[in-house]
This record gives sequence, C-alpha cells and structure tokens, in this order.
Amino acid sequence: MPSQGQENYVPNPTLDVPNQGEPGVPPGSNPEHWHKGYWLESSWAKYDYKYAGHSGLCVGITILYNGSLNAKWYFDLWPIDDDQVCELTDWYESTVTTQVFVAFGMVNGTIKTVELRPAQPSPFGWSQYYDVVYVPKGARNFTIYHQINRAGRLWTDDYSMTPAPEQVATIWKNKASQAQKMIKKKQAEAHQETIDELQRLARSQSTQIKAYEASQRPKPLTESVTDYISGAFDTLTS
Repeated sequence: MPSQGQENYVPNPTLDVPNQGEPGVPPGSNPEHWHKGYWLESSWAKYDYKYAGHSGLCVGITILYNGSLNAKWYFDLWPIDDDQVCELTDWYESTVTTQVFVAFGMVNGTIKTVELRPAQPSPFGWSQYYDVVYVPKGARNFTIYHQINRAGRLWTDDYSMTPAPEQVATIWKNKASQAQKMIKKKQAEAHQETIDELQRLARSQSTQIKAYEASQRPKPLTESVTDYISGAFDTLTS
C-alpha cells in the first residue's frame, strides 16, 4: 500500500477538475491536464468522463472490437524529481487485464517508457493498483498510461505517484542490485559459452585443414612404387 502524506506528482489526480476549454476540446469533456490517447483505430474506442468514480469523477474507455490497438487517458508531461523510487497507484474497474506504463521525458529530449506489472480484471468493483517504479537519472517530467488493448471496459480514478518511504526504496534498490548482478552473471556465462564454442570451431577447422593438407602432400617414392606394383599385380591377376 502507498504511503500517506507524501507529495503527489500527478496533476488533477482525482480527475474532479474539468477542463475549461482548449483547442478542439469542449469545456468539461476532459479532466484538466488530461487527454484521450490511442494507437491505430480511435473509432474502435469510446471515451467517457463522468461521475460514478471511486471518488467523484472518473475516466473510462470501452473498446468495441479486438485488434492491434490500445486506448488510454493520460496527463500532460508533468515535472518530477529524478533518481528516486516512487510508489504508483490508481483505482480501477475493468473487465479484462489492462496495462500500466510510465513515460519519462528525459533531459536529452527522448522519452523513456517503463512497463509495470499488468492490472488484473476487476469487473465487480473498484480495486487499487499498486507498483513501485524508479525515476531514472535525467528524467525531467512524466506521465502515466493505464491502458486497455482488447475488447472490454476500463475505468480509472484517483491516481498517485509519490516518493517511496525509505524502507520501500531500500528494498527496491536491493532487489534491483541483485537483478543487475544476476544479469551480469548471465551475460558473463553467455560470453564464456560463446568463446568456448568459437574455440571448439577453431580446433575443428584446424584439424580439417591439417587433414586436407596431408591428403594433398606428395607420397614418398617408395610408397608410389609399391602402389604401382600392387596395382599392376591386381590387374594381371584379375
């Protein structure tokens, strides 16, 4: 569970403040700072912003058909302090498994997207999503994608992205350190396996080359005369 009393980096986290109007977006149709997002076919997705949320207003998406697409609500890239461990939560209802990503805007102008654990279906009531995420060095701002990519329905509300307490951050850093050591160990083992295989191939090739050279070397005269006599004798006796 997330900690209480920490700074929440998410703008308009309860979604209860409607937008006051912006180009192409009628007043009150979106939460302030929030937008509709999709990949590929937007006509396959229906977006909602209404009461009946976990607390007050919420946002919803209904995908009508299965296909190669996803749909989401997301907020403007918002400032965040880098090089820290944070706790991310929201409340959601969904009829299918949904996906959660955090996108970081980096100082070099790139976007770094981190995939978190999926949110399991919660069709009969509101469930709280929770995960821990590291804000990488050089991150300037961020946004969250809690998205749906198949036919079904997803409602979300009450987002939170807060600095993790020291105990949680320490546990996460220890696990991350162990994971890095395991990755390096696997990489070293794979590297050694590659070296061993190359050496085996080199020895095999060297053996083949030596055998070929031996087959091409002229036979000593005594061997040649012996072969000739044996061949002539075989011819006479056949």
